[in-house]
Amino acid sequence: MSEIQTNRLLLRHLVEDDASKLFEIMSDTENMRFWLSGPATNISWIYQRILANQDSWKKNGFGGWALWNRETDKFIGFCGLHFVDGMPEVNLGFVLDKLYWGKGYGTEACLASIEFGFGQTVIDIVVSVTDPENVASIKLLEKC
Repeated sequence: MSEIQTNRLLLRHLVEDDASKLFEIMSDTENMRFWLSGPATNISWIYQRILANQDSWKKNGFGGWALWNRETDKFIGFCGLHFVDGMPEVNLGFVLDKLYWGKGYGTEACLASIEFGFGQTVIDIVVSVTDPENVASIKLLEKC
């Protein structure tokens, strides 16, 4: 499955053409304030992330999705399932442009990713790792 449609979102596989839009979101300090790696500082890191994501789809049958607002046709972030180094479980990760925070888009994307993981793959468990001070993400994850 290369795309999922929810009420307001189109989730599709990340491709190299998404790099500049993803860099814009991931280089923003507010969008990335709780990420251990901090904001992206160069677009080559984004390209590497997209290529690793494409490898995950081929190897594992899951990966990250580009998130598009269906109403405005705007790229608003990414969400998906992946492995984190040193963890055996599949992790649910996401980043959303701050313009779309608090409007339910993150929950919608995460639920679609989880449903895909349990319904279309052999995943038994999904976890998510976030900063304990990231109250908004913790609430979102509790909903999911």
